[in-house]
Amino acid sequence: MCDYVFDIFTHCSCGKDEVEIQTINPQQQQKHFEKIKKKCNKFPHRVKAIGVTCLSRVVYISIKHTCPQEIKTLDIDSDNCILTEQPGNGRYGYNCYETKHLKEQYQHYQLPKKF
Repeated sequence: MCDYVFDIFTHCSCGKDEVEIQTINPQQQQKHFEKIKKKCNKFPHRVKAIGVTCLSRVVYISIKHTCPQEIKTLDIDSDNCILTEQPGNGRYGYNCYETKHLKEQYQHYQLPKKF
């Protein structure tokens, strides 16, 4: 079994936004991992997933925002997340809010010519 620790830096839309964060592994549906509820801007939010099957790469972070009311699912193995850091010792940093698709749109956007 493997243990995961996630430090989540949330993007907050409103001043009183609250988040509910939980790790989900669809391959272990009967296992309920730690769930935390905190103010969105009091990050990093640390969630732990203890006892994940090591061969399972399907681990998601579910982030439920109260303002606007939406659920953001972060899948670090998806094509949408951008690897931002790799300091070593099995630690990695990902940006899953600004997806690769959005980042490509920014890079291909042409700035207007100055007069």
